[in-house]
Amino acid sequence: MIIKNLKILKGENLDLIEGSITIKDGIIKNFNENEDKEIYDASGYLAIPCFINAHTHIGDSIAKDIGIGLTLKELVHPIYGLKKKILQQAKDDEIIEAMASGMMDMLRQGISYFCDFREGGKKGLYLIKEALKRVKGIGAIILGRVEYYFKEEELIENKDLPDEVLRELEKLLEVCDGIGLSGANEYSDKALFKIGELVRKKGKLLAIHASESKETKEFSYEKTKMSEVERSIKFLKPNFLIHLTQADDKDLELVKKNGIGVVICPRANAELASGFPPVTKMLNLGLTVALGSDNFMLNSPEFFKEMDYLLKISSVMEGKPYPLKPKEVLKMATINGGKLLNIKNSIDINHKANLLFIDLKDKNLEGSKDIIATLVKRGRVENIKAIMINGEWVYGRL
Repeated sequence: MIIKNLKILKGENLDLIEGSITIKDGIIKNFNENEDKEIYDASGYLAIPCFINAHTHIGDSIAKDIGIGLTLKELVHPIYGLKKKILQQAKDDEIIEAMASGMMDMLRQGISYFCDFREGGKKGLYLIKEALKRVKGIGAIILGRVEYYFKEEELIENKDLPDEVLRELEKLLEVCDGIGLSGANEYSDKALFKIGELVRKKGKLLAIHASESKETKEFSYEKTKMSEVERSIKFLKPNFLIHLTQADDKDLELVKKNGIGVVICPRANAELASGFPPVTKMLNLGLTVALGSDNFMLNSPEFFKEMDYLLKISSVMEGKPYPLKPKEVLKMATINGGKLLNIKNSIDINHKANLLFIDLKDKNLEGSKDIIATLVKRGRVENIKAIMINGEWVYGRL
C-alpha cells in the first residue's frame, strides 16, 4: 500500500515533511513512492501518530457524571468511594458493554492504545478482556490490582503484606501487563517493597497514583513523615507515576533522579478541583510526561480537548503566554505515552502503521501558519477523516 502526496509529522520530534508512506504487512517500509496495486492519493491531508491514552479507569464508564460535586475521596476512594459501590452492584454484562462503548469512543477519537488501571482482581481482568473482544483495532495495556488495602493503623505500624495476597498478585501478573496501585497511602512500606520486587521480577510494568490532592499529600506527611512520591520511589520503584498534581520541587527532583515517567490528567484533576500539575517544571527537568483522561465517570477521552486545555491553562498558571509549546503537548498525547508503555508510536520506518489522517481543508484548520499549534488549539474529532491501525483502516478511508 502506498499513500502519496501527503504531509507527515515524522519521527519522535514530529518533523513536518511532505511525501509518501509505503506500508506492507502493517509496517511502515519507507517514505518513497514505489509501485503498488493499492495507491491512495492523500493530497490535502496530514498524517500524525495515533493518540495514546496513558491513564484510564474504563470500568466506571457505566456511571458517567454521577456524583457531581463530590470530592476525590467521596467519589473514587478504593474502599468506600461511590464508584466502588456502583461497580459492586452492577451486573457483569452491563460493565462489559459500558467498557466496550468507552473503547469505541476512544477509537473514534483517534486513540490506538490505552493504559487502564483495572480494579477488581482476576475478575476485573476478565471483564476488560471480554470488552476488548467486541472492539476491533484498539490496543490495551492492562495494569491489574489485588483488592487489598491497609487500614490507617496498619500503615503506621508498617504491617507486612499477607502471603495469600502476594500469591494472588503473582497469579494476577500471569494474565496482565503489570500492576496499577491506588496510592501509597493504602499500603505500608513493607507492602510497597514486596509488590515492587515481585513486579520487577516478572518483568512487568508498575505504576501508582501519587500526590493527586492536598488531602492525600497531607495524610502522607502526617502518618509517614514522607511524601507519597518519596515513599513510592523509595519502596515501590514504579516505572511511572500518575497525576503529581500537588508534587513539590523535592518530589520532582526525586522523579528525575530515578528516571521515572509521569502521566498527567489535567481535565480530570480540574473536575475534582485537585489542582494543576507543574508540567513546565517537569519538562524543564527533562521528565517524560504523557497524557491520560482518567476515570470515564469523570471525564471524556477527547485528546483534542485535553491538549487545548493543557496548553491554555498552563499559560494561566505560569502567568505568561505559552510556557508550553504546542509540539511538546502533541508529543505528550502521542510519542511520550508510547515511551512509557514500550510502544513505538512515531511515524518511522519499521514501526507499525498507526496513523490519523487529518483533513487540512476543514474550515477550522484552513489558513493555518503553524499546523501543530492549530491542531492542538483548534483540532476536533471531525477533522480525523480516517484512522489506520496496524496498516488496516478501522475508521473511514482516503
